Amino acid sequence: MDSQRIKSREVFQSDILIITHSKKTDDKNTELVSDWLRAACPRAKQIVALGSGTLTLAKAGLLNRRSVTTHTAAAASLAKEYPLLRVDPLSALKIDGNIITTSENVNLLDLANVLLKAAYPKNHHHIPCPKKCSNLMLVTDVPPIDIRPNSISHRIILWWIKHIDENITMENSASFLSMSERNFRRHFKTEVEYPPYLFLLLMRLELARQELVDSNLPVDKIARRGGLNDGQQLARVFRKFIITSPHKYRMDVTTGQLPLPHPSYSALFNGQTIPYWLRELQIEAKGDF
Repeated sequence: MDSQRIKSREVFQSDILIITHSKKTDDKNTELVSDWLRAACPRAKQIVALGSGTLTLAKAGLLNRRSVTTHTAAAASLAKEYPLLRVDPLSALKIDGNIITTSENVNLLDLANVLLKAAYPKNHHHIPCPKKCSNLMLVTDVPPIDIRPNSISHRIILWWIKHIDENITMENSASFLSMSERNFRRHFKTEVEYPPYLFLLLMRLELARQELVDSNLPVDKIARRGGLNDGQQLARVFRKFIITSPHKYRMDVTTGQLPLPHPSYSALFNGQTIPYWLRELQIEAKGDF
């Protein structure tokens, strides 16, 4: 398939074009991929290169004079081979115009919410990619954690954060909102797609996980500060959802060699950094005191 054929056939309007990370390089298909990208990218509203996907865009000549990041192992060679690029090897995510590039350390939930903020239309025509180009992917919709200002979930999560070290129940949560417990549970799950008790537990776990990274406090004290009673309860929750113990997590987090977490947890958190939506709520909660 030559470049003219690609240009004539692949006429589309896409919400998001994602070039995924790939360890394999196939020089035989490089020009084919580059031709397709040069035809496709001008018609995409948002372009995302994950990890070494930045190199794929660079080969197509689409990143000249842009600020980018990439997989840390490839950053030096990318900067040397493409001197017109401004490569930042320390950033997990870089935004330059409608092009987003990431390193392997990106928080995917943060990335999803960055894309969500652009408020793209949800529908577009699926466009087939050239054969043997498995690292090209089109996305129609990004599932967000949609905590809208002044919604039930927004108000109660702020209240939970302020009282995180206390005995929070679904009953006193509903009482704070002047709702019945049944209505509270129903509204919360509709808004966030999690039962409120599970969401609260996972948020407590996430705050404790970050405390393990940010401080040298004993596990028992971190557990009590997060409303998880003691180190034993924290350890049980940790093993269930992060699939390791708090002590081992503390040792292994710097290497990134962590097990795959439970799906209920990983849909909200990546196990390495607090997502931006939770950081914003923490700041808002502090400002309300």
